[in-house]
Amino acid sequence: MKTELKIVCFTDISGFHEISKNTDIEIHKFLNAYYQQVGDVAISLSGEIIKYIGDSMLIIFPPSHPNTIVDKLTHLCHEFIVLLNKFGINNHHHLMVGLAMGEIKIGSIGHPSKIQKDVFGLTVNHAAMACKLPGISISPKSVVKFHD
Repeated sequence: MKTELKIVCFTDISGFHEISKNTDIEIHKFLNAYYQQVGDVAISLSGEIIKYIGDSMLIIFPPSHPNTIVDKLTHLCHEFIVLLNKFGINNHHHLMVGLAMGEIKIGSIGHPSKIQKDVFGLTVNHAAMACKLPGISISPKSVVKFHD
């Protein structure tokens, strides 16, 4: 394991359980379009997708240019509404994004049949806890770091 300074990002879809119950929606196509939309933004900002967790994504970014990351993710939240409309999904659902900046542990873990990269630490927990409201939420422990 190594320790690095990173911006940690969680994304989650509000009310996904309700969306997934709608049999008129090809849920796998919707999720793939969502993963593509979020992933394109992440990659454009030198981010790295760590994993998919149902309708959530865990992404890490280098700590440079945090305000640019916030701006692009804010735009992504608006574009997500367009994606919902494209799939005929009621737009009272939203993309929730939680961000935190700090040191994290990065390493490979898992069963020998499936070893994968993962991240750990308080910063990861803070980003996950910030991902509770529509739009962008920055962990209170990281707000000052985003304004530097």
